[in-house]
Amino acid sequence: MHSGISVLLLFVLLATLTKCTDPSQRVISPPAGSPPASHLPASSQGTLFPPPTDIRPSLSSAEEIPLVKVGGVYSLPIEINGVLTLHFILDSGAAEVNIPADVVLTLVRAGTIKDTDFLPGTTYVLADGSELKSPRFMIRSLKIGRQSINNIPASVGNIASSLLLGQSVLEKLGTWGIDNQRQVLIIHSGTSQTFTALGVADQFYRRALKDYQERNYEAAVVNFKMFLRQAPKSSQAGNAQYLIGESLYAQRQYEAAIVAFDEVVQRYGQDPKVAAAMLKQGYAFAQLKDLRNARFFLQQVQKKYPNSSEAQQAAAALRQIR
Repeated sequence: MHSGISVLLLFVLLATLTKCTDPSQRVISPPAGSPPASHLPASSQGTLFPPPTDIRPSLSSAEEIPLVKVGGVYSLPIEINGVLTLHFILDSGAAEVNIPADVVLTLVRAGTIKDTDFLPGTTYVLADGSELKSPRFMIRSLKIGRQSINNIPASVGNIASSLLLGQSVLEKLGTWGIDNQRQVLIIHSGTSQTFTALGVADQFYRRALKDYQERNYEAAVVNFKMFLRQAPKSSQAGNAQYLIGESLYAQRQYEAAIVAFDEVVQRYGQDPKVAAAMLKQGYAFAQLKDLRNARFFLQQVQKKYPNSSEAQQAAAALRQIR
């Protein structure tokens, strides 16, 4: 039997969070001078990679969970606290699981959430630069296919927000990926001679490249991130991070793309993609009508890489925005 305090708390949440922006829309605010990405001129594009071989790993110990694709996002059924099964959106860009307030209230009424399960709130920065303080609580268990994950921190969203499966759970699944053609989530729960760590990374990279070339950008982002988790020091890591930025920009997620391109510059400073990443930041700021930051990044490309093709493209873009 839940206490009156919990019920009161949830009613307050329902009354206040309905007026807040959906926490699922939050993005990392770019630092001053960091813009989002935009399309390169046709001259800057071309065949970035040889066509990857479409191969699937041998996953003798893998579990496959069917996904439902609606409006460009994938969802899958997940059991919450052993009493309620709902479809969650698979969102590798979200830091935590998000549960709408009405679902939290249902779990309280079912007796699976108590006062002691509520955690201190966290402040999230939204896409428009505003801040949202979101209540949080501890989910006792989430069952995904055959796997159960316990004690997961989650944010409480407004009643119109989506159920999101974020990194606080995805990081605990081990090795996983999306087969976009068959629309399944693949969770690998063991090791085999045919699926070593390097083999896993290679499979994710090939799959991500194929998704990217077929414009399945959401799946490409997921698989490039999984590749980077498996092989962060690979010679292909900078290129994978760059293509995460490209994929985000193609989905018009400009702020997230800015952050992704900045990762190329900050983490992979010697990679051949650094100049292109900076150029894309300049294009992106121009796309967002932030001409001051656009000029800054385009001028940085000219200054740091004066003899590159990216410097020529930056000069052409500067002439257009002045």
